[in-house]
Amino acid sequence: MNYDLPNTEVTQSGLTADSAPPARIAGMLGPLTADDFDDPRILTLRSQIDTFGKVDALSVLDGDLSGEQSQQVAHMIKTGIFVGAKPHGGHRHDTGWGKDEFPAGWGVELVVTWVTAIIDRPTKFAVIDDGNFSVFGVFRGVQGVVKVRRVWGRAWHIPTAYPQESI
Repeated sequence: MNYDLPNTEVTQSGLTADSAPPARIAGMLGPLTADDFDDPRILTLRSQIDTFGKVDALSVLDGDLSGEQSQQVAHMIKTGIFVGAKPHGGHRHDTGWGKDEFPAGWGVELVVTWVTAIIDRPTKFAVIDDGNFSVFGVFRGVQGVVKVRRVWGRAWHIPTAYPQESI
């Protein structure tokens, strides 16, 4: 199945490449996809990955900082006085953290939809270590990565997702 179809073409499931994915059945498993990722290197099923929701999307967009703290981080990065790893998040358009950003106007709901679509229709995988992996894909013209990590040796979680210019 081709997942980079123009908006006007319809996939076998009846959805266009830019259609919002259907509601989840269990975890990140949707009704139109197989539970496995069709890659023997991926050690989990979609249904075993914790659901990515609005709180997760808000963290990806704005991090765990207040608006004022976010502005301080942006100022420190812009002036070159920021030292160390950048905080989690900061992928909202015009945040100023120097990270890959979602397009203008993208909010929590659209980021949740984007992550779900990439989990449903991945174009590529990368296995990191200990079974942790990244899922790459494109939705509404925005390509990017969804990172999936094992938590405490048994549960699977999406700690971050963000756009990338090339995948």
